[in-house]
Amino acid sequence: MTHGLTLEYRLKAAVTTMTVEGTIDAPDCATLRDGLDLARSLRPSGPIVVDLTGVDRLALAALVILDRAAADARRAGRVLSVRNLRQENITDPASLALLESA
Repeated sequence: MTHGLTLEYRLKAAVTTMTVEGTIDAPDCATLRDGLDLARSLRPSGPIVVDLTGVDRLALAALVILDRAAADARRAGRVLSVRNLRQENITDPASLALLESA
């Protein structure tokens, strides 16, 4: 199991990819949010992909941050997509039912 949080960025063709590895607990959500801001600022246009393959645990608050980042990208005429989000890695999966019913 990986501990801590690392963010890596790759610019290839028109796509900006942010690879996230480790654990995104509640205190790490600010780092995730700042990392998403950086990913948007690295290139003024084009799609952004957030790859969560290396994430072993994800606080529910991180989903809200990812959703807000996607909305911000849409308002800027961009697409932000999330790759490899696994429900079993969410630290409070029972709360997903609340989000889905809202």
